[in-house]
Amino acid sequence: MCKMMIDPFGGLLITSDGATILSNLNVQHPSGRVLVELARSQDISVGDGTTSVVLLAGELYCSILDELQRRELSMAALARGLRNACVRAADVLPQCCLALPARESLSALAFTVLNTKFCNSDWTSFLAKLVSTAIGLLDIPAFGNVERSCDGGPFTQQTNVDLRRLAVIKVPFTQPLDSYVCRGFSVSGYIVSPLSQAGGRQCRILILHGCDSILHDDAAQTLVAAEHCAEALADARVRLVFSCERLAGPLVSALLSRNIGAVCGVSRADLQLATAAASVHLLPASIMSLEATIVCLDINEIRCYDSGSSRVQLVVCAPQDSHEVRGVVLVLRAMTADLLNEMHRAIIDALNVLRHAVSSAQSSLVIGGGCFEVLASIALKKAADTCELCPEERVACASLAQALLSIPSVLVENCSRRSAVPRVLAEMHREALLSEDGSCCWFDGRDGVVCRGGGGGGAGQHEYARAGEPNSVAAPLELVSTKRSVLSLAIDATIALLRIDRIVVMPHALEKRP
Repeated sequence: MCKMMIDPFGGLLITSDGATILSNLNVQHPSGRVLVELARSQDISVGDGTTSVVLLAGELYCSILDELQRRELSMAALARGLRNACVRAADVLPQCCLALPARESLSALAFTVLNTKFCNSDWTSFLAKLVSTAIGLLDIPAFGNVERSCDGGPFTQQTNVDLRRLAVIKVPFTQPLDSYVCRGFSVSGYIVSPLSQAGGRQCRILILHGCDSILHDDAAQTLVAAEHCAEALADARVRLVFSCERLAGPLVSALLSRNIGAVCGVSRADLQLATAAASVHLLPASIMSLEATIVCLDINEIRCYDSGSSRVQLVVCAPQDSHEVRGVVLVLRAMTADLLNEMHRAIIDALNVLRHAVSSAQSSLVIGGGCFEVLASIALKKAADTCELCPEERVACASLAQALLSIPSVLVENCSRRSAVPRVLAEMHREALLSEDGSCCWFDGRDGVVCRGGGGGGAGQHEYARAGEPNSVAAPLELVSTKRSVLSLAIDATIALLRIDRIVVMPHALEKRP
């Protein structure tokens, strides 16, 4: 569900991203600040699960506080019991792990991340394909080798996906389904010479950092130098010039006469990205001693977008199968600026999750939709009912079991009605207890029902498909590393908050002391 936030100056923010909401809250209470920092750590390290980690930590903290008010417990034993309960919960993860081909699993993983941000399933499916395609374009050779073993093991090859080579362009007043991803790079500047002749195979682009060698005090000398420079560029088969400075009038005229496109006022950051996007570089040492680099790459077309000012956003599109171009451009379209910003935040979260999935050699997938939380809650309740544990460990197991159910509860509440939460949780609990073939159950937010996957030979070997769609994945997928990170961060934050026996506000006089 989206939240509307208004700052003291009247600025409006509409978002459903937990990390964005928490970062814009003016939290004064020290315990609340701990939870905000907790969400920030989760967002930086994984990119997903910020709402889950804050929700789990808050529910666990309140549950244990209630027990502490009723009876005396050792804080050291309680902290030890919480860490042991975390280990018991993590031991349930293999029961809901599964193996899928890399290309299908990445798209389904992106769909799970994006599905909590948008109500339109068509948008979610479309954007999930864009994100998985962008990850593939960032490293095609490694992406083609990313596969899972037949026994449900992790990815067999570790790759490094550098998201700094990805440029995200936002285009308002258009339809979201018109968004696209392509190989290439993007620059913003002023077009001073038409780009109609720029493009084709092995197109040479001059990245110009300075043109002081062309300027002279005498106008006639400047004109001659500009003609010599343009002729040298034409001989070098340069078809496009990107400059961070304004180009002299004589040089622009000389470039126009030779059908060489020119864009000036490009930021140095864009010039660096354009230089890094191409793998073939030529150093034009003989061209008027220019501070420049020539990059050579295949160009399908150059698309121009109005940036709302006199500057123009250019997207240089290369062939999808061109391995010489290492840059990737993702063009997002939407009707309003608020929706564009929300799409951008969701896309960044999905890209970070997929980067972790592809970059880590130990990456594994787990079923989402509350599957793990219900199974872990059942296991922890069984442990809490035994007499082998000390009172503190039993309290820790029972409290964590109750807190874990808050995650599927919120999921059900967001997708249907609050009154449906007890019924859905009871149904998931019953399905999990009655499962004898190793299958798992989860809550399907798209249809608002509890689904169950058929067993395929034991844990980690399940194939989940919708009826009539054998090639589609019905279960929402998440990373095992995300679940482990949510558990460990929530436990650490709860222990830190429980160890605080008093909050001391320092006097202002002490703050001013040098």
